[in-house]
Amino acid sequence: MRFPRRFRTYKVSENQSADCEIWEAARATTAAPTIFKGIEIAGVGGIPERFVDAGLKYNNPSKEIRDEARQYFGDERCVGVWISIGTGHPGAIGLPKPDAFQKMLPLQLIDTLKNIATNCEEVADELASQFLGCPGVYFRFNVLHGAGQVSLEEWKKINDVVAHTRSYLLDPVVSQSVNLVVQLLCDPSLQSQKVTLANLCRS
Repeated sequence: MRFPRRFRTYKVSENQSADCEIWEAARATTAAPTIFKGIEIAGVGGIPERFVDAGLKYNNPSKEIRDEARQYFGDERCVGVWISIGTGHPGAIGLPKPDAFQKMLPLQLIDTLKNIATNCEEVADELASQFLGCPGVYFRFNVLHGAGQVSLEEWKKINDVVAHTRSYLLDPVVSQSVNLVVQLLCDPSLQSQKVTLANLCRS
């Protein structure tokens, strides 16, 4: 977990990732403990490696993406628009009334899952502070109420997630931010800030 593995569809100068199918990469990155099994993927020399979800520490991979972009594009590459999309704000971290699923989990794993949710917001807050002096570059979209309370195994509650997401997107401030992102992506000349990857990594 100290150095997560990166799955790529392109070549890099060092630490090339496993040459695997897209479905294998998807399985590896969603193999959450107690929910989905890990997967073995052939690595260098055809030797299989077992992968599990790195979400225990990297559920918000924004900093990993930043470092990957710097390695691939170089220090002087400018960042146009940086978009971070969350899976629902966790709210107050706590399990005052465990459901049937949570009762089956060991307390240590429950604590780990709490830390995952907390870590996502810590990374988002850290990046937001780095972009404070660069308005119109960094955007974070994350449903604030409801969606974060739906557990991994509660797939039947997808309607709840959709309803909370639609409500979030109707917020005038959020809607304005979405419109701005679309404008910036369609017309890069509107981007007034010049932030390089080196600047971002040094922040």
